[in-house]
Amino acid sequence: MLNDIINDVESTTLIVDDNIRMRAAIHKILKQQLKNKISKIIECENGREATELYNKHKPEWTIMDIKMPVMDGLEASRNILKSHPEAKIIILTQYDDPGYYELAQKIGIKAFVLKENLSDISILMRNML
Repeated sequence: MLNDIINDVESTTLIVDDNIRMRAAIHKILKQQLKNKISKIIECENGREATELYNKHKPEWTIMDIKMPVMDGLEASRNILKSHPEAKIIILTQYDDPGYYELAQKIGIKAFVLKENLSDISILMRNML
């Protein structure tokens, strides 16, 4: 019964990265590996847009880069979690820096994934449903 409930879950995911190729790669992986679990994918290129889109759509998942123009991913995550503590944010970054990881934990981010391990995102999302 629980598996049926999990298999029927459909959700919106917000992808936030200033690199259009990275957004496309994330989008492709999610569609391939979580095709029955994601009903809508929204994309944007900076933290300010992410905050606005999160408030409008309230996605089940947000996959957020750290370094972006206008507003970085950590600040955007902090803003989102301040208003929506239930938000599930996964930081996806190329920076293997313990300082970023510690700050992400303090902010309340659910997971921290290096871009070299991009395919781990779908595993995390599946396990956190």
